[in-house]
Amino acid sequence: MGDARTYEETLAVRAVNSRDGMTADWVHLPYDLLGRISSRVMALAAYRGELADIEADLEAARANNDLARIESLEAKKEDLQDEVLRATRPSGALKVACPDDERARKAVSKAIAKAIASLDARQPALAAHLRRRLTTGLYCTYRSGDGIAWDVER
Repeated sequence: MGDARTYEETLAVRAVNSRDGMTADWVHLPYDLLGRISSRVMALAAYRGELADIEADLEAARANNDLARIESLEAKKEDLQDEVLRATRPSGALKVACPDDERARKAVSKAIAKAIASLDARQPALAAHLRRRLTTGLYCTYRSGDGIAWDVER
């Protein structure tokens, strides 16, 4: 960011894997993922800084009743806000997954949900168990531990 650096906020990424919610081990994050996170954070900070500059310019343009400048700045502000919205979730959190990763994650989640739904008629107890024990998201996880012994017929 050159000489216009700001040190207002710090971002820390801590990735852990936990099976019981009480203990956790660290998780290796690939450098390309950390690079994507870093690039997006820096871009988002630059967008927000530019939005603050536009707001100041808009205030001056309004004070001078410069309608052409106001219109130009409003259009630029809207474009930047659209970029920020594309880079963040509704909560304001940064989107990290690349589009291909996100499509694959959604496809796997849908396939698992469809498979469990197909079990409802033939094996309702198994379907209910899988709904309780499977989680999907960045990783698909099966949590065992309820001591059920399954007798599955072919």
